Amino acid sequence: MGRSGGEGVDILGRRDHAREPPMSQSFDASRSLTAFEQDSTLVAVIEMSQSKWLVAAVVPGIARQPLKKLDADAGALLKLLQRWREEARKAGREVKRIVCAYEAGRDGFWLARWLQAQAIETYVIHAASMGLGGRTTVHSLKSSMDHVFVLARENGVQTIAIPAVGTGIAGFPMDDCARVMAHALRDALLTGWAPEEVRFVLFGEAARQTFEGPFRAAFDAV
Repeated sequence: MGRSGGEGVDILGRRDHAREPPMSQSFDASRSLTAFEQDSTLVAVIEMSQSKWLVAAVVPGIARQPLKKLDADAGALLKLLQRWREEARKAGREVKRIVCAYEAGRDGFWLARWLQAQAIETYVIHAASMGLGGRTTVHSLKSSMDHVFVLARENGVQTIAIPAVGTGIAGFPMDDCARVMAHALRDALLTGWAPEEVRFVLFGEAARQTFEGPFRAAFDAV
């Protein structure tokens, strides 16, 4: 199931990509306003709780994919991004663009506005797990995740990081979330989406263990 202890869980590590059907739609570069230059772009994805932020990144020139847990503090986040930029420079890569993304939630849009003021390109992504005024249910979460994977396939997304949507403020049970996400991902792969990596970013060993069982069950049956 990949690495644990607050790290991302790569559930595709054991999949035989040769068996997967080809992607039904290739990436359309005309849909992106800015070309993605991997050698000069630092990408960071943030999973947020009330008191802690878990930041995963792809840093040019660095083979490892760094992962850092921070207190919920914008200044500490900025220092971390600057540190990773310096690591890229020492590896011989000049970072010309920093891109951050996180799920809308407790920290809303203020952080995005603050980061943009620091010249950091920021995207707030909201995979809604509940209707307005409602609550997260198996049906609402499944609908949300199905749509996420449809968009990923239609836009040629090859790597994606997903938090345990609905288990924070919404209070949806972690084990139910794991089962829904496992089946949603399995169904998406069976329709022809063939990503290089799908990573579920979780807090702690307990969450990893909760996710591991449903994913094994869902994918062992394929």
